[in-house]
Amino acid sequence: MQEALQFFFQSLDIIICVGWLLLLAVNFREVSSYKKYKLEPAEATGEHTISVIIPARNEERRIASTIESVLSQSETGLEVIVVDDRSTDRTSQITQDIQRKDSRIELVRGRELPSGWVGKNWACHQGFEQSHHDWILFVDSDTRLERSAVASSLEYARKRGLDALSLVTLAEYSGFLARAVGPTLTSLIRLAYPLRKVNDPSEKIGLVIGGFLLIKRSAYIEIGGHEAVKGELVEDKEIGMNLKAHGIPYRLLIGREYAVIGLFTGEQGLWNSLRRVVTNPLKRARWSKLVIAFVGLLLLLFPAAFLLVSLMIGEPSTELLIAAVSLSAPVAIVSYDASGTTPPRYRYAFLATLGGVIVMLAIARQVLGGNEVGWRGRNYVPP
Repeated sequence: MQEALQFFFQSLDIIICVGWLLLLAVNFREVSSYKKYKLEPAEATGEHTISVIIPARNEERRIASTIESVLSQSETGLEVIVVDDRSTDRTSQITQDIQRKDSRIELVRGRELPSGWVGKNWACHQGFEQSHHDWILFVDSDTRLERSAVASSLEYARKRGLDALSLVTLAEYSGFLARAVGPTLTSLIRLAYPLRKVNDPSEKIGLVIGGFLLIKRSAYIEIGGHEAVKGELVEDKEIGMNLKAHGIPYRLLIGREYAVIGLFTGEQGLWNSLRRVVTNPLKRARWSKLVIAFVGLLLLLFPAAFLLVSLMIGEPSTELLIAAVSLSAPVAIVSYDASGTTPPRYRYAFLATLGGVIVMLAIARQVLGGNEVGWRGRNYVPP
């Protein structure tokens, strides 16, 4: 019996190692393709006008830096629409203070949230109603743009005949757990939604980043805008899918040099963000989330347990090596996304196992604990 158990665990260790090696190969292929999907720098032409829409709810700590980064763009034909989604802090007051110095800013007081809508989607919809220009840029209230971000994006889209463009930006994390979870979650998302497939018109998979989404007014109207995804907590993915479904040419590019998005404020904000993100990709396969959570935990935790036991009982060095490879693989995969933080911190990659375990627990919690998700002071039940 003991020999049978030993054989089983040794075999499982080898299978898990092979799984990690396959993931490493997929990750290498994906990262190697990114040089084709980088936003190129461009100077402002002065030929474009653009409506920048910033939905904001209780963002008094970051709204000023977001607005100022938009106003500092080299492309000057801007109208900046800040939609205050019924904030209870100083978001509106701070916006008004900046508005007095720059007439390009319009502050929209958000109307009451209708039934069936998620707050951000409702705020974006209201911003669109007040916009006037042919190009629209949706920017999250925790996003800071580099000076040429708008000009470079517009020129890239114009040269290639695109109707929409979104950027994968740098990420800014605050706190130990956010630094553990953030890069790991980003790795999972980019492996689940490969850029080469997202940017291939023949593939059905679609994704945009809501923190920076540039889109033509005509294309936005054609896909139904945010109204078409009004109840979605992960509207980015659904908008990308809608663009693909309507055959609208768009690109999702690497734009780390052009924008920074602040993510995961506080431990509760981190947990709520995780639960929000995992509601969408598997929402039509509820119990398969548990399978994914179990397999994920097995991949992450078994090698460490096997390595520890092997060291205690003196197993052969080959088996120790196999376990070590499995433990090193997530670090190698997450290192790319750890480099995409500001400032870049490769050491965050060594927290990959911890981050992965937290993500898997969030998936399991979403299945076992009910669908309701708290987000920005409101509670939602995903569709």
